Amino acid sequence: MKKRKGFRSKATIPESILTEINRGKMETANLVEFLAVDFYKLIEAALTDFGQPNFVQIFHQGFDHLEKKSVNTFQKSIGKSLLLIKTNHPDTKIISFFSRHPSDVVRRWPCYFIGLNDKLNIDEKLSKLERFAIDHHFGVREDAWLAVRNCVIDNLEASIFSLSPWIKSDNAYKRRFAVELLRPRGVWCKHINQLKEHPELVMPLIEELKEEKNRYVQDSVANWLNDLSKSQPELVINFLKSWDSTNNHSAYIIKRSIRSIKKGKS
Repeated sequence: MKKRKGFRSKATIPESILTEINRGKMETANLVEFLAVDFYKLIEAALTDFGQPNFVQIFHQGFDHLEKKSVNTFQKSIGKSLLLIKTNHPDTKIISFFSRHPSDVVRRWPCYFIGLNDKLNIDEKLSKLERFAIDHHFGVREDAWLAVRNCVIDNLEASIFSLSPWIKSDNAYKRRFAVELLRPRGVWCKHINQLKEHPELVMPLIEELKEEKNRYVQDSVANWLNDLSKSQPELVINFLKSWDSTNNHSAYIIKRSIRSIKKGKS
């Protein structure tokens, strides 16, 4: 299937496209389309597809009690509702159904169910999130790490240990997931203050990727180092001195890693 080009603003999204997205029949093509999703409509459509429209009220109640309504709060609310449903209906296959749904937005929801599930330790959560971390859709991959970010902060050393094999994975999506999840600052997420102060906990893993060939992962590695440069610029500069700047892959990461440092000096 040919990749669809996304729209640049909510106002330019045709009603026919938005309707299909809210019916769960079409994936979002970019962040703009994702931000335009009507979660009330999509959850009703997804539950109708699942054959359990009676669950709708559980999700609507969660939405209605949100003090702030945003895509992030809607996603987390759905995760909590899924936990409630699985507690009261343990045999339901709703998580499996949503995990394989044609809608990228619906496929994101089990990520929050996993991330919020206190019965799972960090290793179990990462294992269950793997399928979402390598999903073909960029949005599902992003929510896979966002959903477990707070748990990683609370279990940092165990998380680093569990993510070490991901850094060495042959799958570029898994490598990127590990780096994004451990970024000191990140985007749309809580900062990991411990890594701002003690980046040496993760820097050996970053060193493993100094000659990373995949651009998607290269950008993530550079963003990790750029995050750190905002609080420890000299450390980043010294860390990169040992990298081979004649290697095209390393050179690209180096350039991207020090962009904030250069901007500050300009």
